[in-house]
Amino acid sequence: MMNLMLGLTLIAIFNSLYLTFLKFTSTTQCIIGESCHSVINSSYGEFLTMPISYIGFIFFTVILYLIYQLKQQEKPSYFLITILLFLGSIASVGLLVIQLLILKTFCFFCTLSAVIVFILFGMSIYNFVQSRQSPSLNLIIGNITQLSHLSTIVIVLLLFHFIPYAISTQYDIKVSPKKSAISSIKTFSLAELDQLSGVEYLKLQAQLYDLRKQTFINYLAREDAASLNLNLNQYFKTFVEKDIDFFDEELRLKIKKANGNQNQLNTLLSKEIDVHKMVLTSRFENIKLDVLKKYNGQLNIERNYKIDVKQNQLYSISVGEPSAPIHVVVFSDFLCSHCAKTHLQLEPLFKKFPEKFFIEYRHFPHFNQLSRDLAVMSICIDKQGQFEEFAHNVYKSQKDVKE
Repeated sequence: MMNLMLGLTLIAIFNSLYLTFLKFTSTTQCIIGESCHSVINSSYGEFLTMPISYIGFIFFTVILYLIYQLKQQEKPSYFLITILLFLGSIASVGLLVIQLLILKTFCFFCTLSAVIVFILFGMSIYNFVQSRQSPSLNLIIGNITQLSHLSTIVIVLLLFHFIPYAISTQYDIKVSPKKSAISSIKTFSLAELDQLSGVEYLKLQAQLYDLRKQTFINYLAREDAASLNLNLNQYFKTFVEKDIDFFDEELRLKIKKANGNQNQLNTLLSKEIDVHKMVLTSRFENIKLDVLKKYNGQLNIERNYKIDVKQNQLYSISVGEPSAPIHVVVFSDFLCSHCAKTHLQLEPLFKKFPEKFFIEYRHFPHFNQLSRDLAVMSICIDKQGQFEEFAHNVYKSQKDVKE
């Protein structure tokens, strides 16, 4: 029976460590079930800033030590372990009540810990009765050595938690956990929230990248303008509106000698050809590139915008190689005019740059029964290797498609 108790305790220790891992890493997916995070990240998941799962780890470590000591004794005393397991059973009942009646959820691993405590408590009572021991003063005194050892174990395990906490309080150090949004339903990391935001987040990412790039270029342009004794408005007006060589050092020296005087600048540039209004925008973009080139400017910020879409488990229609740098997932209806426009724009791009694109088509038939029929038909046709031709013809003559 002692070996069984030992095995159950080891299972409970690994179970507690797993729950502690979920707690500290803010992992939202359990191996079994989907509610672990709802329980361990709730307001009931900690006691004195310590995760309940870590307290469970300390408790089962103590029980493991006691069981090991009992195995070494000729006349084992089950009094102390029975008392501890009794207290653990009371705590487990309370945690189960909180889980099932207050949080109204079910965590397999949390419940497993409680069940193991109940089983160990029952087995310790049985062993206690079989040994016919009574809780006498002599029996308690005989366990003083065990109690001192247990105290050392508990203190060491507590220090692992409270020393970092004390240091962070003393020096105002804040370790930010990977939690950006917490609720009783689900806990989100920042990456998960970004993923949930979808296309809108990608737009913000693109805008942020453009803002950073423009800020960097403006800084370089201001420095270059200052070296020529110009303000930023004069600087861009000079190099954008006049067809002059940005890197012409002789001309730049003359501009610098004008010392920002607008009349002298106008006289100096009067012989230069004006840039046509139609190309001012492209001229402005080219000047920004010239500024970067002159000062060896590089923006070392990754520009990789991607939404991870779960794999279609039912059936996948795709063109291109999965190793292509650009992945596109198209949700479409053969009777949707916007879908037709998108397809007819995307199709020539893929044909021109087949090595650049991997396109997956997912049906979203929502117009009518004909939408659904066309979707089913396209799957059958794709199995014959003719999906692209079928999709092209349907979208191209969409107005003429009838039941």
